[in-house]
Amino acid sequence: MKKRRSSTVGWVIGITILTALGLCMRFVTPTFIVSSGSMAPRLPVGTIIVTHPSSDLHAGDVITFTADNEVITHTLIGYRADGSLVTKGDANQSYDVFKAPVEQSDVIGKTIFYTSLFTSDFWHHPRNISILLLGMLTLSAVIVGGSQPRAERKKESDGRRFLHPV
Repeated sequence: MKKRRSSTVGWVIGITILTALGLCMRFVTPTFIVSSGSMAPRLPVGTIIVTHPSSDLHAGDVITFTADNEVITHTLIGYRADGSLVTKGDANQSYDVFKAPVEQSDVIGKTIFYTSLFTSDFWHHPRNISILLLGMLTLSAVIVGGSQPRAERKKESDGRRFLHPV
């Protein structure tokens, strides 16, 4: 019975950590969903991106900023002489042009994590689906295997070993 209790405690701790991580990502760190193809193929439509406020920006960083009353996620190309930012969507032919220059104060954050698990592109690659299914199957086996009675090794008088359910 002691092993069953420690298994339950492990699950409770794991779920608590995942919930705390999810809440932090939702309420502490700005999270966005890509809504256009301007950053494809790196960030296809539907990609979830997590940003972190940063003033240490370098060319090549993927940043989220406000311009022309929109929230935009594009690649930072560099800086103009006046200190404003030069940005560009990876799929766009030219640099971004906005009504007003994009300043450092317009930057919401630098992309620190993204996942395209929920995009339609993800589901069109058989390799991705295979990996996901294999992961789900493994997780199911662990969950089901963990709920089965534990087996204990016992020795017969002739020295043979056999599994005996507890």
